Amino acid sequence: LDSLSRIYGYEKTYFSRVFNRILGMNLREYVNRRRVTQAARLRRDNPELPIYKVARLCGFDSLNTYYRAMKAYGQKHNF
Repeated sequence: LDSLSRIYGYEKTYFSRVFNRILGMNLREYVNRRRVTQAARLRRDNPELPIYKVARLCGFDSLNTYYRAMKAYGQKHNF
């Protein structure tokens, strides 16, 4: 949020509000949804890749965070 708001020249709170209004979700949710989609694609294309590597390659710092995001967003999209 800090980096994006600085890049686009807006205050963090304003940028966050506009982002929410336009996309209907906050930045963290957007990023996690993108990561889950990327992880699903990576697992489909590389089934031999261990889960912990998939999580790391998609930007998750830990397996717990990965599993939490998969539970929150993956089930909605059958990942």
